[in-house]
Amino acid sequence: YYKKVITGYPQSEEKQSAFIGLKNVYVDLNKVNEYFAFAESVGDNTAVRRSEKDSLTYISAERLYMSGNTEQGIRAFESYLASYPAGMFRLNAKYYKADAALNQQDYENALIGFEEVIDQPDNLFTEKALLAASQLNFRNKNFVKAKNQYQRLIAMAEIPENANVAKVGYLRSVYGLGEYDNVILAAKEVLEMPKIQEEMIREATFKRAKSYLSLNKKLDALKDLKILSKEAQTVEGAEAKYRIAEVYYSQNNFNEAEQEINGFIEMNSPHHYWLAESFLLLSDVFLKKNDEFQAKYTLQSIVDNYGSKEDGIVDRAQQKLNVLIEVENKKEKEIANKSVEVQFEGTDSIQNKKLFNETPVKSDSLGLDEERMMLQEMLDEEKEVE
Repeated sequence: YYKKVITGYPQSEEKQSAFIGLKNVYVDLNKVNEYFAFAESVGDNTAVRRSEKDSLTYISAERLYMSGNTEQGIRAFESYLASYPAGMFRLNAKYYKADAALNQQDYENALIGFEEVIDQPDNLFTEKALLAASQLNFRNKNFVKAKNQYQRLIAMAEIPENANVAKVGYLRSVYGLGEYDNVILAAKEVLEMPKIQEEMIREATFKRAKSYLSLNKKLDALKDLKILSKEAQTVEGAEAKYRIAEVYYSQNNFNEAEQEINGFIEMNSPHHYWLAESFLLLSDVFLKKNDEFQAKYTLQSIVDNYGSKEDGIVDRAQQKLNVLIEVENKKEKEIANKSVEVQFEGTDSIQNKKLFNETPVKSDSLGLDEERMMLQEMLDEEKEVE
Protein backbone atom coordinates (compact mmCIF):
# COMPACT_ATOMS: atom_id res chain seq x y z
CA TYR A 1 0.00 0.00 0.00
CA TYR A 2 2.67 2.51 1.05
CA LYS A 3 4.77 1.80 -2.01
CA LYS A 4 1.73 2.27 -4.27
CA VAL A 5 0.99 5.67 -2.76
CA ILE A 6 4.61 6.76 -3.08
CA THR A 7 5.07 5.60 -6.67
CA GLY A 8 1.51 6.19 -7.90
CA TYR A 9 0.96 9.60 -6.38
CA PRO A 10 4.39 11.22 -6.23
CA GLN A 11 2.96 14.75 -5.92
CA SER A 12 0.31 13.96 -3.32
CA GLU A 13 0.35 15.07 0.31
CA GLU A 14 -0.02 11.40 1.36
CA LYS A 15 3.41 10.60 -0.05
CA GLN A 16 5.29 11.82 3.03
CA SER A 17 2.99 9.91 5.39
CA ALA A 18 3.41 6.79 3.25
CA PHE A 19 7.23 7.09 3.55
CA ILE A 20 6.96 7.27 7.34
CA GLY A 21 4.67 4.23 7.45
CA LEU A 22 6.92 2.25 5.11
CA LYS A 23 9.98 3.16 7.15
CA ASN A 24 8.40 1.85 10.37
CA VAL A 25 7.46 -1.42 8.69
CA TYR A 26 11.00 -2.02 7.45
CA VAL A 27 12.44 -1.12 10.86
CA ASP A 28 10.14 -3.61 12.58
CA LEU A 29 11.13 -6.28 10.05
CA ASN A 30 14.83 -5.41 10.52
CA LYS A 31 15.08 -4.73 6.82
CA VAL A 32 16.19 -1.13 6.89
CA ASN A 33 18.64 -1.63 4.03
CA GLU A 34 15.71 -2.54 1.79
CA TYR A 35 14.01 0.68 2.85
CA PHE A 36 17.14 2.68 2.01
CA ALA A 37 17.37 1.03 -1.40
CA PHE A 38 13.70 1.72 -2.17
CA ALA A 39 13.97 5.37 -1.10
CA GLU A 40 16.99 5.89 -3.34
CA SER A 41 15.22 4.19 -6.26
CA VAL A 42 12.31 6.62 -6.11
CA GLY A 43 14.61 9.61 -6.61
CA ASP A 44 13.14 13.08 -6.40
CA ASN A 45 15.24 14.00 -3.32
CA THR A 46 13.89 11.06 -1.34
CA ALA A 47 17.29 9.47 -0.62
CA VAL A 48 17.86 8.86 3.10
CA ARG A 49 20.53 10.98 4.78
CA ARG A 50 23.50 9.13 6.37
CA SER A 51 22.55 10.33 9.86
CA GLU A 52 19.07 8.86 9.44
CA LYS A 53 20.54 5.60 8.16
CA ASP A 54 22.71 5.54 11.28
CA SER A 55 19.80 5.96 13.66
CA LEU A 56 17.41 3.65 11.80
CA THR A 57 19.98 0.85 11.61
CA TYR A 58 20.61 1.10 15.35
CA ILE A 59 16.91 1.33 16.26
CA SER A 60 16.18 -1.79 14.22
CA ALA A 61 18.93 -3.73 16.02
CA GLU A 62 17.84 -2.51 19.45
CA ARG A 63 14.20 -3.47 18.86
CA LEU A 64 15.29 -6.90 17.75
CA TYR A 65 17.41 -7.41 20.87
CA MET A 66 14.82 -6.04 23.26
CA SER A 67 12.18 -8.35 21.84
CA GLY A 68 14.22 -11.33 23.05
CA ASN A 69 15.85 -12.30 19.77
CA THR A 70 19.32 -12.33 21.29
CA GLU A 71 21.24 -14.02 18.51
CA GLN A 72 19.69 -11.85 15.79
CA GLY A 73 20.15 -8.79 17.98
CA ILE A 74 23.87 -9.48 18.39
CA ARG A 75 24.30 -9.87 14.63
CA ALA A 76 22.36 -6.65 14.05
CA PHE A 77 24.56 -4.73 16.51
CA GLU A 78 27.69 -6.16 14.86
CA SER A 79 26.37 -5.05 11.47
CA TYR A 80 25.64 -1.57 12.81
CA LEU A 81 29.13 -1.21 14.33
CA ALA A 82 30.74 -2.45 11.10
CA SER A 83 28.74 0.03 8.99
CA TYR A 84 29.02 2.95 11.42
CA PRO A 85 32.20 2.54 13.55
CA ALA A 86 31.88 6.17 14.65
CA GLY A 87 28.09 6.07 14.72
CA MET A 88 25.94 8.12 17.07
CA PHE A 89 24.85 4.98 18.94
CA ARG A 90 28.09 3.03 18.97
CA LEU A 91 28.28 3.03 22.80
CA ASN A 92 24.70 1.79 23.03
CA ALA A 93 25.43 -0.96 20.52
CA LYS A 94 28.64 -2.02 22.28
CA TYR A 95 26.94 -2.12 25.67
CA TYR A 96 23.94 -4.16 24.51
CA LYS A 97 26.17 -6.48 22.50
CA ALA A 98 28.29 -7.08 25.63
CA ASP A 99 25.18 -7.55 27.73
CA ALA A 100 23.89 -10.14 25.27
CA ALA A 101 27.22 -12.00 25.42
CA LEU A 102 27.03 -11.97 29.21
CA ASN A 103 23.54 -13.47 29.13
CA GLN A 104 24.88 -16.22 26.90
CA GLN A 105 27.81 -16.80 29.32
CA ASP A 106 30.27 -15.67 26.68
CA TYR A 107 32.32 -13.95 29.37
CA GLU A 108 35.35 -13.17 27.22
CA ASN A 109 33.47 -11.15 24.61
CA ALA A 110 31.25 -9.63 27.27
CA LEU A 111 34.29 -8.25 29.11
CA ILE A 112 35.78 -6.86 25.89
CA GLY A 113 32.55 -5.02 25.14
CA PHE A 114 32.05 -3.62 28.64
CA GLU A 115 35.64 -2.36 28.80
CA GLU A 116 35.19 -0.61 25.43
CA VAL A 117 32.31 1.27 27.02
CA ILE A 118 34.12 2.24 30.24
CA ASP A 119 37.21 3.32 28.31
CA GLN A 120 35.13 6.24 27.06
CA PRO A 121 34.33 9.32 29.17
CA ASP A 122 31.48 8.75 31.62
CA ASN A 123 28.28 8.12 29.76
CA LEU A 124 24.80 6.63 30.15
CA PHE A 125 26.21 3.09 30.29
CA THR A 126 29.37 3.64 32.34
CA GLU A 127 27.92 2.64 35.71
CA LYS A 128 26.34 -0.58 34.44
CA ALA A 129 29.41 -1.46 32.37
CA LEU A 130 31.72 -0.87 35.35
CA LEU A 131 29.54 -3.11 37.51
CA ALA A 132 29.72 -5.95 34.99
CA ALA A 133 33.40 -5.54 34.00
CA SER A 134 34.66 -5.39 37.59
CA GLN A 135 32.83 -8.58 38.50
CA LEU A 136 34.09 -10.38 35.40
CA ASN A 137 37.67 -9.35 36.14
CA PHE A 138 37.31 -10.53 39.73
CA ARG A 139 35.90 -13.81 38.41
CA ASN A 140 39.04 -14.12 36.26
CA LYS A 141 41.20 -13.37 39.33
CA ASN A 142 42.44 -10.21 37.63
CA PHE A 143 42.38 -8.46 40.97
CA VAL A 144 44.31 -5.36 39.88
CA LYS A 145 41.81 -4.45 37.15
CA ALA A 146 38.89 -5.40 39.36
CA LYS A 147 40.20 -3.25 42.19
CA ASN A 148 40.57 -0.17 39.94
CA GLN A 149 37.15 -0.64 38.37
CA TYR A 150 35.49 -1.10 41.76
CA GLN A 151 37.16 2.09 42.99
CA ARG A 152 35.86 4.02 40.00
CA LEU A 153 32.39 2.60 40.51
CA ILE A 154 32.38 3.58 44.21
CA ALA A 155 33.27 7.15 43.23
CA MET A 156 30.68 7.61 40.46
CA ALA A 157 27.78 5.25 41.27
CA GLU A 158 24.38 6.92 41.42
CA ILE A 159 22.59 3.76 42.53
CA PRO A 160 23.39 2.96 46.20
CA GLU A 161 23.16 -0.77 45.66
CA ASN A 162 25.85 -0.59 42.97
CA ALA A 163 28.09 1.37 45.33
CA ASN A 164 27.66 -1.32 48.01
CA VAL A 165 28.46 -4.09 45.53
CA ALA A 166 31.60 -2.15 44.57
CA LYS A 167 32.69 -1.77 48.22
CA VAL A 168 32.41 -5.50 48.79
CA GLY A 169 34.17 -6.25 45.51
CA TYR A 170 36.98 -3.83 46.38
CA LEU A 171 37.42 -5.54 49.78
CA ARG A 172 37.70 -8.94 48.12
CA SER A 173 40.08 -7.65 45.44
CA VAL A 174 42.59 -6.06 47.83
CA TYR A 175 42.40 -9.18 50.00
CA GLY A 176 43.22 -11.26 46.94
CA LEU A 177 46.17 -8.96 46.26
CA GLY A 178 47.43 -9.25 49.83
CA GLU A 179 47.08 -5.48 50.40
CA TYR A 180 46.29 -5.97 54.08
CA ASP A 181 46.31 -2.32 55.12
CA ASN A 182 43.73 -1.62 52.41
CA VAL A 183 41.73 -4.66 53.52
CA ILE A 184 41.42 -3.24 57.04
CA LEU A 185 40.19 0.11 55.68
CA ALA A 186 37.84 -1.56 53.18
CA ALA A 187 36.37 -3.84 55.86
CA LYS A 188 35.47 -0.79 57.91
CA GLU A 189 33.63 0.70 54.91
CA VAL A 190 31.71 -2.53 54.35
CA LEU A 191 30.78 -2.94 58.01
CA GLU A 192 29.35 0.57 58.01
CA MET A 193 27.00 -0.13 55.09
CA PRO A 194 23.29 0.10 55.99
CA LYS A 195 21.24 -3.09 56.25
CA ILE A 196 24.29 -5.29 55.82
CA GLN A 197 23.62 -9.03 55.91
CA GLU A 198 25.03 -11.28 58.62
CA GLU A 199 27.11 -13.25 56.13
CA MET A 200 28.75 -10.07 54.89
CA ILE A 201 29.52 -8.92 58.44
CA ARG A 202 31.18 -12.26 59.07
CA GLU A 203 33.21 -12.14 55.83
CA ALA A 204 34.45 -8.58 56.39
CA THR A 205 35.37 -9.28 60.01
CA PHE A 206 37.17 -12.48 59.03
CA LYS A 207 39.19 -10.82 56.26
CA ARG A 208 40.15 -8.02 58.64
CA ALA A 209 41.25 -10.53 61.30
CA LYS A 210 43.38 -12.46 58.79
CA SER A 211 44.91 -9.17 57.63
CA TYR A 212 45.80 -8.22 61.20
CA LEU A 213 47.50 -11.60 61.58
CA SER A 214 49.45 -11.08 58.36
CA LEU A 215 50.61 -7.71 59.69
CA ASN A 216 51.55 -9.37 63.02
CA LYS A 217 48.96 -7.29 64.87
CA LYS A 218 47.86 -10.21 67.00
CA LEU A 219 45.98 -8.29 69.68
CA ASP A 220 43.80 -6.58 67.05
CA ALA A 221 43.31 -9.92 65.34
CA LEU A 222 42.22 -11.60 68.57
CA LYS A 223 39.39 -9.09 69.01
CA ASP A 224 37.85 -10.05 65.67
CA LEU A 225 38.66 -13.75 66.03
CA LYS A 226 36.90 -13.98 69.40
CA ILE A 227 33.76 -12.47 67.88
CA LEU A 228 33.84 -14.93 64.99
CA SER A 229 34.68 -17.94 67.17
CA LYS A 230 31.33 -17.78 68.96
CA GLU A 231 29.79 -19.44 65.88
CA ALA A 232 31.95 -22.49 65.23
CA GLN A 233 29.20 -23.88 62.98
CA THR A 234 30.36 -21.43 60.30
CA VAL A 235 33.63 -21.98 58.45
CA GLU A 236 34.90 -18.55 59.53
CA GLY A 237 34.08 -19.31 63.15
CA ALA A 238 35.77 -22.71 62.98
CA GLU A 239 38.97 -21.27 61.56
CA ALA A 240 38.82 -18.45 64.10
CA LYS A 241 38.84 -20.98 66.96
CA TYR A 242 41.95 -22.57 65.51
CA ARG A 243 43.65 -19.22 64.88
CA ILE A 244 43.09 -18.12 68.46
CA ALA A 245 44.83 -21.26 69.73
CA GLU A 246 47.58 -20.69 67.18
CA VAL A 247 48.15 -17.15 68.48
CA TYR A 248 48.33 -18.40 72.08
CA TYR A 249 50.81 -21.09 71.03
CA SER A 250 53.00 -18.51 69.28
CA GLN A 251 53.00 -16.50 72.52
CA ASN A 252 54.07 -19.60 74.52
CA ASN A 253 50.72 -19.57 76.32
CA PHE A 254 50.40 -23.35 76.06
CA ASN A 255 47.72 -23.78 78.71
CA GLU A 256 45.51 -21.20 77.01
CA ALA A 257 46.09 -22.85 73.63
CA GLU A 258 45.11 -26.25 75.02
CA GLN A 259 42.04 -24.80 76.70
CA GLU A 260 40.96 -23.10 73.44
CA ILE A 261 41.33 -26.33 71.46
CA ASN A 262 39.41 -28.36 74.03
CA GLY A 263 36.65 -25.77 73.91
CA PHE A 264 36.56 -26.05 70.13
CA ILE A 265 36.26 -29.84 70.33
CA GLU A 266 33.26 -29.54 72.64
CA MET A 267 31.45 -27.24 70.17
CA ASN A 268 30.87 -30.11 67.70
CA SER A 269 31.78 -28.03 64.66
CA PRO A 270 30.96 -29.66 61.31
CA HIS A 271 34.16 -28.23 59.84
CA HIS A 272 36.43 -31.22 60.43
CA TYR A 273 39.41 -29.74 58.63
CA TRP A 274 39.86 -27.02 61.26
CA LEU A 275 39.25 -29.53 64.04
CA ALA A 276 42.03 -31.67 62.59
CA GLU A 277 44.32 -28.65 62.34
CA SER A 278 43.59 -28.00 66.00
CA PHE A 279 44.48 -31.59 66.91
CA LEU A 280 47.79 -31.19 65.09
CA LEU A 281 48.44 -28.03 67.07
CA LEU A 282 47.42 -29.81 70.27
CA SER A 283 50.11 -32.42 69.66
CA ASP A 284 52.65 -29.57 69.48
CA VAL A 285 51.27 -28.17 72.74
CA PHE A 286 51.76 -31.56 74.45
CA LEU A 287 55.34 -31.72 73.20
CA LYS A 288 56.03 -28.28 74.60
CA LYS A 289 54.67 -29.57 77.91
CA ASN A 290 56.96 -32.64 77.67
CA ASP A 291 54.02 -35.01 77.33
CA GLU A 292 55.19 -37.21 74.46
CA PHE A 293 52.63 -39.90 75.25
CA GLN A 294 49.66 -37.54 74.76
CA ALA A 295 51.28 -36.07 71.65
CA LYS A 296 51.63 -39.55 70.11
CA TYR A 297 48.11 -40.52 71.12
CA THR A 298 46.69 -37.33 69.56
CA LEU A 299 48.55 -37.84 66.29
CA GLN A 300 47.58 -41.50 66.13
CA SER A 301 43.92 -40.57 66.59
CA ILE A 302 44.15 -38.30 63.53
CA VAL A 303 45.77 -41.00 61.42
CA ASP A 304 43.17 -43.57 62.49
CA ASN A 305 40.02 -41.46 62.42
CA TYR A 306 40.30 -38.46 60.08
CA GLY A 307 38.19 -39.09 57.01
CA SER A 308 39.78 -37.13 54.18
CA LYS A 309 43.05 -38.28 52.66
CA GLU A 310 43.30 -35.47 50.12
CA ASP A 311 43.92 -32.32 52.18
CA GLY A 312 47.28 -33.29 53.67
CA ILE A 313 46.14 -33.58 57.28
CA VAL A 314 46.78 -37.33 57.60
CA ASP A 315 50.18 -37.06 55.88
CA ARG A 316 51.28 -34.29 58.23
CA ALA A 317 50.06 -36.22 61.28
CA GLN A 318 51.89 -39.36 60.14
CA GLN A 319 55.10 -37.41 59.54
CA LYS A 320 54.97 -35.91 63.04
CA LEU A 321 54.17 -39.33 64.49
CA ASN A 322 57.06 -40.95 62.62
CA VAL A 323 59.48 -38.41 64.09
CA LEU A 324 58.27 -39.14 67.63
CA ILE A 325 58.47 -42.91 67.10
CA GLU A 326 61.97 -42.60 65.67
CA VAL A 327 63.14 -40.55 68.65
CA GLU A 328 61.54 -43.02 71.05
CA ASN A 329 63.15 -46.02 69.33
CA LYS A 330 66.51 -44.31 69.39
CA LYS A 331 66.26 -43.74 73.14
CA GLU A 332 65.29 -47.36 73.76
CA LYS A 333 68.18 -48.59 71.65
CA GLU A 334 70.63 -46.41 73.55
CA ILE A 335 69.41 -47.82 76.86
CA ALA A 336 69.60 -51.42 75.60
CA ASN A 337 73.14 -50.98 74.29
CA LYS A 338 74.47 -49.06 77.25
CA SER A 339 77.17 -51.06 79.11
CA VAL A 340 77.11 -51.14 82.90
CA GLU A 341 80.38 -50.05 84.32
CA VAL A 342 81.31 -51.49 87.74
CA GLN A 343 83.29 -49.17 89.89
CA PHE A 344 85.69 -50.87 92.33
CA GLU A 345 86.90 -49.28 95.54
CA GLY A 346 90.64 -49.16 96.23
CA THR A 347 93.56 -50.50 94.20
CA ASP A 348 94.59 -53.53 96.30
CA SER A 349 95.01 -56.44 93.87
CA ILE A 350 94.40 -58.99 96.62
CA GLN A 351 91.16 -57.26 97.57
CA ASN A 352 90.10 -57.16 93.91
CA LYS A 353 90.79 -60.90 93.50
CA LYS A 354 88.47 -61.69 96.39
CA LEU A 355 85.56 -60.40 94.34
CA PHE A 356 86.16 -63.14 91.81
CA ASN A 357 87.14 -66.02 94.16
CA GLU A 358 84.65 -68.85 94.39
CA THR A 359 82.75 -68.70 97.61
CA PRO A 360 81.06 -71.72 99.26
CA VAL A 361 77.54 -72.08 98.10
CA LYS A 362 75.06 -73.57 100.52
CA SER A 363 73.25 -76.50 98.97
CA ASP A 364 70.54 -78.87 100.09
CA SER A 365 72.15 -81.79 98.15
CA LEU A 366 75.01 -83.91 99.63
CA GLY A 367 78.53 -84.19 98.24
CA LEU A 368 79.75 -87.45 96.72
CA ASP A 369 82.02 -88.37 99.73
CA GLU A 370 79.27 -87.65 102.20
CA GLU A 371 76.90 -89.90 100.29
CA ARG A 372 79.48 -92.76 100.42
CA MET A 373 80.04 -92.36 104.16
CA MET A 374 76.33 -92.38 104.89
CA LEU A 375 75.86 -95.44 102.72
CA GLN A 376 78.68 -97.28 104.52
CA GLU A 377 77.20 -96.43 107.92
CA MET A 378 73.82 -97.77 106.80
CA LEU A 379 75.42 -101.09 105.70
CA ASP A 380 77.34 -101.47 108.98
CA GLU A 381 74.17 -100.96 110.96
CA GLU A 382 72.38 -103.69 108.97
CA LYS A 383 75.19 -106.21 109.73
CA GLU A 384 74.97 -105.57 113.45
CA VAL A 385 71.22 -106.24 113.34
CA GLU A 386 71.76 -109.61 111.70
